[in-house]
Amino acid sequence: MKKLLSITVLAVMICLSGLIISDTAFAQQCVDNGNGTVTDTNRGLMWQKATGGPMTWYRASVPHISSTQGLGGHYDWRLPEKHELQGVYGSAQCRGLLTVISFAYWSNTSVPDELAWLVAPSGETGLEPKTFDYY
Repeated sequence: MKKLLSITVLAVMICLSGLIISDTAFAQQCVDNGNGTVTDTNRGLMWQKATGGPMTWYRASVPHISSTQGLGGHYDWRLPEKHELQGVYGSAQCRGLLTVISFAYWSNTSVPDELAWLVAPSGETGLEPKTFDYY
């Protein structure tokens, strides 16, 4: 029993020292920049905190993006890819810093036949016509 306890304590100490050395135990994944944006430090992405209203994919991908020019001092805003939306929604810390509506959001990931991928904050995905209104 003593040997098992010693092995367990040693294993826990090794795991904790690895976390402290890598700094993952204390690192924040997302940071509120205080200027209407949030930075995901793990993925190197910046997100607009506010959610625009429902709109077609076409409107979301061009005019709405154009209206964000200069937000946070950046001019390269775009709709996120499907996997990027899934990543930010998969992080409770990031999702908590954003104004997220419990509805589907357009991604920049599209397929032929005028369809594009949607991602819901729950992580569910689906294809919809680009002429439908989503966030």
